[in-house]
Amino acid sequence: MISSNNSSVLVLDRHLACILGLNEALLLGQVHYWLEINKKNNRNFHEGRYWTYNTIKDRQGEFPFWSESTIKRIFKRLRDMELILLDNFNV
Repeated sequence: MISSNNSSVLVLDRHLACILGLNEALLLGQVHYWLEINKKNNRNFHEGRYWTYNTIKDRQGEFPFWSESTIKRIFKRLRDMELILLDNFNV
């Protein structure tokens, strides 16, 4: 039995993993999770959408089994598939 006291749980949509690949499905699921948190808290709403922001280093905290370069490659593949959008609202 796995204790949930200090463990983080990642949820995986098996169907999505079969279509996109395991890494892409995991990362996309986590992005979706953070978007839903922002939506619930009415935070980070720009240009008609909810957004999330984390550095690659932050994402590595969520996925300690991936290197920074792996995370960058996964994000690039998700962008290339037009499944995520990138923008900068810090200007």
